[in-house]
Amino acid sequence: MAKKLFTGKRVLFAAKGRVEIADWDVFEPQSGEVLFENVASLVSPGTELSHLFDIHTKPAAYPSNTGYISAGRIARVGPGVEKWKPGDVVLSGLGHVSHAVFPETHWFVPVPEGMELVDAVWAKLATIPIFGVQRAAVRIGSSVGVFGLGVIGQLAAQLARLAGGLPVIGVDLSEKRLELARSTGAHAVVNGSGDVATAVSKATGGYGLDCVIEVTGTPSVVHKLFDYCAPGAYVCILGGVHKPVTLDLYTHFQKKGITMVGSHTSNCPAEASPVYPYNMAHNLGYLLKAISTGALQVKPLTSRFVSFREAPAMYAALAEKTSDVIGVAFDWSETSGLSGAGEEVAKRG
Repeated sequence: MAKKLFTGKRVLFAAKGRVEIADWDVFEPQSGEVLFENVASLVSPGTELSHLFDIHTKPAAYPSNTGYISAGRIARVGPGVEKWKPGDVVLSGLGHVSHAVFPETHWFVPVPEGMELVDAVWAKLATIPIFGVQRAAVRIGSSVGVFGLGVIGQLAAQLARLAGGLPVIGVDLSEKRLELARSTGAHAVVNGSGDVATAVSKATGGYGLDCVIEVTGTPSVVHKLFDYCAPGAYVCILGGVHKPVTLDLYTHFQKKGITMVGSHTSNCPAEASPVYPYNMAHNLGYLLKAISTGALQVKPLTSRFVSFREAPAMYAALAEKTSDVIGVAFDWSETSGLSGAGEEVAKRG
């Protein structure tokens, strides 16, 4: 039986709507295993809030750990491990937990030298919108509308522009989110409470949108999207829509030749193919480069980089629709060094 090394920490969804900081037993890695030490973890708001408030189509289980995006280092390795060594700096599928033991085959991705880990974690989250942009068939010169400018929508707008979209139009109800999208490269922004159809028509010279990326997850918004589409447009459902949507297929699809596609990273292939040349490894490698070069701006999206102990307040802020908090990352430097392997990597947070 594995020896307990120390007591770590974790962010726990203790019950519906209740977030706590709890202890977490950390064990010595065994043969073929590694001990990962967290430095920075990123909240995935849509996924985590739907779990916290039990609004997903599948009932949530409590208590449970949360999150799936972190960056840190390999602190220890067990016998027989060859792929990783102590001190390797990596992205991980661990969430908001200070330490965890994984098999060496766990999803770890090396972080480029010199890259701040609070920036690197965004690459994993951005695999969600980049797949949506690809599924929406954004090409050079496509007119693109991104509906919903939370973190995923903000990233989608930037990635649509990088893919050649022009104009890229961001739509949201929050003026702060609209201004953020404008500041990171959106060509036009529209408040969803106004006359969206007229604004889209003006921005596209009366043509309409070639590509629509829906990130609100709101059935009433989905219902209206087709009014803004150009003939033959693609509509990509990227946000989680957890309630039924009623559509007039003849009016919405058949007459205008619309293609509606779903996008979920679970469907992004592990291996490239002639049908789909962009696989997960390709996308992640591109995103790390785009972030490290500044082509994809993530610092403006990090509203808060705070101690994990502030998690209860941060989830409350993310759930508040009028809050200016968009992106939240947790700092685990307080627990760095518990493994006894030093603290040098914490400086990269």
